[in-house]
Amino acid sequence: MYSPNRRSLALVSLIFIVAVATPGTAQFESPEETNTILLSEDFSSGFAGWTVIDGGAGDGPAPTWTTDNPGGRTLPLNSPFAICDSDHHGFGEMDEELISPVVDATGFDPLTLSFNHSFRWYSGGWSELADVDVRSAATGGVWVNVARFEGGDAEGAEVIDLGPWAAVDLQVRFHYFNGNWEYWWAVDDVLISGAAILIFSDGFESGSTAAWENGAWPGD
Repeated sequence: MYSPNRRSLALVSLIFIVAVATPGTAQFESPEETNTILLSEDFSSGFAGWTVIDGGAGDGPAPTWTTDNPGGRTLPLNSPFAICDSDHHGFGEMDEELISPVVDATGFDPLTLSFNHSFRWYSGGWSELADVDVRSAATGGVWVNVARFEGGDAEGAEVIDLGPWAAVDLQVRFHYFNGNWEYWWAVDDVLISGAAILIFSDGFESGSTAAWENGAWPGD
């Protein structure tokens, strides 16, 4: 009786392929049509699972990331959204981090981050910055910048390729800093999604199951 070895059990991070069987044939859903949502956040439950780091100074209202919209901003985003509102905070430097939960992105390629945002820039201040960063085992655990908004207003949908940093412990960070009574950065509808790498598939068109019976990968 065949006992599978460790290698034959190493079919990890597979795309789920749906087989529609008819006599003598098998049809498979294209891997390109299969997408997996790894993280979806609209902040309707606040920052549950997220980490907020208040690295700024000052004791004004709304000193860091919040979903309360303390300045009553009318933005092209669905409420609630995450916002760092330097204008409402007033005097006091802002260096604020909003960090996602850990996402297991092992074997996903392509892998993308998408979000909607509204960045309002104040030309007469410190020139605030809005960074999107990523970290994982693929970055050595340090933050790597993947997008920066500065020097002018920016809003709408953004899509960022995270493929090079896919790993078991991926996180993204929205980092608003260098602000002191500037304007704001608001973020919403954060989505990390991707397609897993197809390691092996067999349509059995040859009629042979030898590759399954001897515990070896095809080509070994």
